[in-house]
Amino acid sequence: MLKTIVVLSYFWISAAISSPLAVLFMLLDLVGLGRFARPAMGFFTRVWARSVLRAVGARTTVTGLENVPADDRLCFVANHQGDLDIVMMLAFMPRPVGFIAKSEAALFPFLNIWIAALGSSFIDRKSPRQGKKAIDRGVRSIERGHALVIYPEGTRSRGPVMLPFRKGAFKLATRPGATI
Repeated sequence: MLKTIVVLSYFWISAAISSPLAVLFMLLDLVGLGRFARPAMGFFTRVWARSVLRAVGARTTVTGLENVPADDRLCFVANHQGDLDIVMMLAFMPRPVGFIAKSEAALFPFLNIWIAALGSSFIDRKSPRQGKKAIDRGVRSIERGHALVIYPEGTRSRGPVMLPFRKGAFKLATRPGATI
């Protein structure tokens, strides 16, 4: 119980302390300097995410990173089976990645700033019309050179059985001509 409190405190405090940096990255992106700031953002998010994994005691083995292309238009379509999937993507991808994130994540203090700074798009999973708008925003983000991750099941799948894929995942990748 105490370890959980310490880890969650570290998670939220580190997100709060670093949020001005996320604002800086967003401002640089708005004025057209995002491409130059992305390596620094990627470095920072990798260091932070790896520190979170160390804090929770996760032992990881990552293989295949050499297969991640350096393409400007990149979309990861991945399974979402656990609570640390997002942190793992941030910790080990060789460039910063944003997400198609549930709209409820926009309410998470400080994390919402980082989610936006990474070029993410918030999606209302209950509204097809709002979902289409979120995919459109994600397409524009990929076209601007942001790599995005989408979990096509639309939520975490607990256990070995995958949930049905939603169509928007593939539209996110195919419309901007992204490498999947």
